[in-house]
Amino acid sequence: MFTVMQDYMQYTTGGGILDITVLMGPTPSEVVKQLGKIVGTQHLLPYWALGFHQSKWGYSSITEISTVEIPLEVIWNDVDYMNNYMDFTNDPVNYPAASVSSFVTDLHSNNQHYVIILDPCVAPKADYYPYESGLSWSVLVLNDNGTAPLIGENMPGECCFIDWSSENATSYWKDNIQSFFQSYTVFDGLWIDENEPTNFCDAVCPPESPPTDQWNNPPWIPEGVEPMYSETFSLAAHMDLDIHYNLHNIYGYLESQITRTALEQLTGERAFVLSRSTFLGSSMYAAAWTGDNNSSFASMTSSVKSLLSLSLSGMEFVGADICGFQGDATAELCSRWIELGSFYPFARNHNELGTRDQELYSFDTTTTAISQSSLHARYRLLPYLYTLFVRAHLDGETVWRPLFFEFPGDSVSHSIDEQFLVGPALNVCPVLTAGTETVSCYLPSASLWYDYWAGTLRPVGVQVYSAPLDVIPVFLRGGYIIPRHVDSGYTTEETELKDIELIVALDKNQNAQGELFLDDHLSLDSYSQNKYTLATFTAQSDTLFISCSPIGYTPSNKIVSVTILGLPDCPDTVKVNGNKYTKGVECDLSGLVIQDLSIDFASGSETAITWILDDSLSGGAIAGIVLVLFFTAAGVAAGVAIIIYKKVGRSKYSTIGEERATCVT
Repeated sequence: MFTVMQDYMQYTTGGGILDITVLMGPTPSEVVKQLGKIVGTQHLLPYWALGFHQSKWGYSSITEISTVEIPLEVIWNDVDYMNNYMDFTNDPVNYPAASVSSFVTDLHSNNQHYVIILDPCVAPKADYYPYESGLSWSVLVLNDNGTAPLIGENMPGECCFIDWSSENATSYWKDNIQSFFQSYTVFDGLWIDENEPTNFCDAVCPPESPPTDQWNNPPWIPEGVEPMYSETFSLAAHMDLDIHYNLHNIYGYLESQITRTALEQLTGERAFVLSRSTFLGSSMYAAAWTGDNNSSFASMTSSVKSLLSLSLSGMEFVGADICGFQGDATAELCSRWIELGSFYPFARNHNELGTRDQELYSFDTTTTAISQSSLHARYRLLPYLYTLFVRAHLDGETVWRPLFFEFPGDSVSHSIDEQFLVGPALNVCPVLTAGTETVSCYLPSASLWYDYWAGTLRPVGVQVYSAPLDVIPVFLRGGYIIPRHVDSGYTTEETELKDIELIVALDKNQNAQGELFLDDHLSLDSYSQNKYTLATFTAQSDTLFISCSPIGYTPSNKIVSVTILGLPDCPDTVKVNGNKYTKGVECDLSGLVIQDLSIDFASGSETAITWILDDSLSGGAIAGIVLVLFFTAAGVAAGVAIIIYKKVGRSKYSTIGEERATCVT
């Protein structure tokens, strides 16, 4: 137990191994980077994992699962597909192998993917290969005496837990996955559940008298806490590396490591693993989610705080069940949640057996339209989001971060936990209250902020923004350049072929920066293998420099559009590499847009885009005279004003003088 007092911190533990490392920072972001150097950083994601995932506990048969016209990347199966809830089996009636294989083939033909669930406990049944092979590989947790496999209880009833600390565990798990590939169907990722580990009995099954040994009953436990062996297997149980007492907290961590290794060895590509139980450093192997949340606005609100907390501990690929797991979601809740969830690092809709259908298309046409719009916006942002994950992998940076991470000197930001930043550049302010169409958002004064959707400058400080049901306020920070797709498809593979546009949000000094990392999205380590392209973007004063460095990989798409926000005025001339550029140039109050570009990532050269304000337009010459007549309410002429003005920019004017006269009748 950890207690913070006014002038000291107190740790109280019931025993075991306690390591304390002090990370000095000094900035919050440096603390997380230093943590990553100790425990490891975010693994490189398969690109498709950033798409939208649809899951449900309660798909009673393979025929009940369908795909519709919303962006959709992955279909999941919970335990419904199993035969009596046993790992590496399928229900022969509702999930026959031939039908499932055909379904997955159709998914793959659409560039979509399939993920299934597995539990860490196998039924002790004769002729059941996962159990029989577990005995032969010696990978089952043993009882307190170390004489026989410990019997616990989980989804299939009586079961034996897998010992992930065994030196044979990877070979055993890989062997069973490969056998299931061959007998059932190919799947693209694994969801490993119940791996705290969860036992439906306390300590052992069938229940005996409570254990009295020192491992299950340490000399101290926090007041009001259930016994240490509650809802898990005996802490005195024998595992290959040590007793369960010393390995309990890393049981899920070890399973994540082994599952990832097994999948990568089998496929030769980056693996996707979602784990219910994680520990410091689990981000090297698996994604995480916040568990069984509720279909409520309160639960949606807490998801923001939970994901920020996970991010601060180095877990970057995280999410919460969109629309909620327990209870019946409403159309309004699901609309608001998908707007928020489209900015989750890991975006999955999942709900519980016995609750109403909550697929995004199952409510009404309004919810479906909001879902389509939200997910298309996410898919367009994938270049920015993927680059953030690469930085998390290479440098230990956060993907989601609280405002105080970027503005540690701003005391107001310290207590804000219902807004968040995606990377350094996007400030997301979700609506988290039912029945409202406004939301209060905070924009720190140290930066300029632009409306992400409209491109217009917004005032700093706390402001109340209009947010009807189909709007989530998002703000783009001055000083940053966002790469995004010009359009989106219905899958990540379709979307990644779309060309790139840059959104340049200038800061107070007319500067901005950004980058884009591109690779094949599947190689196990494209960075160390030099199979990537890195593009950097730098705006300085009146010029945007685009530098592309292809290193062993060249994407097929190009940069075709640049939007520049925050110019003091519309320029008279735009040049690309010194040559005047006229086609596709537009300018208005929302910014300068330069279209029809064709900047190739393969060039390996630098492109310079310059905007020039023609001084001849602001030399002070008279540009015009305006005559204004004033009338009384009765329509009688009352006065006249003559206003003389000059042009001080392409779209700005200044008054030189004004003369007024009163009409006398």
